[in-house]
Amino acid sequence: MSKRKFFLAIFLASVSTKQVLAAAIPLSEAVKQKKVSVDPEHYTPPSDGKYHASYFNQCMQLKVKNLTSIPLALTESAGRFLVPDDTDKQRMMMTADITFNLKSGEEKSILLYAMCTQATNGAPSDADRFTYGSAATGELKELVSFIASKNYQNEAAQHAVWSITDGYSPYSIFDDDTVVMNSLRRKVCAIKKITYNPASERVTENSPLVRYITGTFTFSIYKEQKVDLVIFTDDNKLIKNVIQNETFSAGSHTVDYDASIPVLDPSKPQSVVMMFYLDGVLFAHKKHVLPPWQ
Repeated sequence: MSKRKFFLAIFLASVSTKQVLAAAIPLSEAVKQKKVSVDPEHYTPPSDGKYHASYFNQCMQLKVKNLTSIPLALTESAGRFLVPDDTDKQRMMMTADITFNLKSGEEKSILLYAMCTQATNGAPSDADRFTYGSAATGELKELVSFIASKNYQNEAAQHAVWSITDGYSPYSIFDDDTVVMNSLRRKVCAIKKITYNPASERVTENSPLVRYITGTFTFSIYKEQKVDLVIFTDDNKLIKNVIQNETFSAGSHTVDYDASIPVLDPSKPQSVVMMFYLDGVLFAHKKHVLPPWQ
């Protein structure tokens, strides 16, 4: 083979490979054409000392296998439902787009951002089986597209979803970042065609999956000190930093706190512990038994 023909063969092979990989198709289409198998699963992150809700953020994964003899480039948009076999468990919904490649015969587990679309059902666990379902439409599709575009993968966005699926008030949406909170509240009000009131009070709606706690800490210090107020589970997993390394002057102070606590198993009694530190040294602690769901 001449040198020129050799380089041409390499070029054509390269173009051919790129064309195969560039022909991305929706995962739903690949499933329909039986090009892949898909097995949704609950995902539990490795232990890192933090408390992770099992029904929002990176809490699901797709085990996908390429059943063809060619590589596949696959996409999936936010809004795909992952349906549990147990009807008492939550139907989950993907809240971020994904794109991934599979070699011929390759199987991968693709980590997903997802949220619950049934606030009164039980949280998913690793033991639950799920099916790759249909896609969200209408109001829910509009909201999840917004969540994905803003990358709001948090508790506030979960409450926004429940505002559409379970009739929660838009003002149950809360976040310490007021830009995120107001953005989600405004979007939900627009979708539900109700007037947005930026001055509205927060609505606290208990559900099987969320409990609210409030309280105060009063303390006196004789010199300027750094203060931390932290919420832990009763098995010592971090839930929230209420105050982090904040300087307080000498004197008496009262700190108000509130927090919404994601609940993993509504059938079991649960509690949290407030830990109060001065200059990094534990000064006091207070236990909250979470109110039962009624």
